[in-house]
Amino acid sequence: MQTRKIGPLFARYTIPALIAMLVSGTYQIIDGIFVGRYIGSDGLAAINLAWPMVGVLLAVGLMIGIGIGSHISLNRGRVMMKKRRHF
Repeated sequence: MQTRKIGPLFARYTIPALIAMLVSGTYQIIDGIFVGRYIGSDGLAAINLAWPMVGVLLAVGLMIGIGIGSHISLNRGRVMMKKRRHF
């Protein structure tokens, strides 16, 4: 990662995230169409009330997952550095 150019590396991580967000947004739009058409305004109201909670749970899950992933990476790096010093 340290020897690669930043542009292709950035695109490598950005493009899958962008595609995932587009798929998620498309899912929400299609879900709203079906719920609005077959259940009606009560169903749409329920989705609008529940969706912020889903967003909060997603944000907390990502926060915990990314934080734990960072700590694991740092600890693995420390262990590898200690192993290298012993040789």
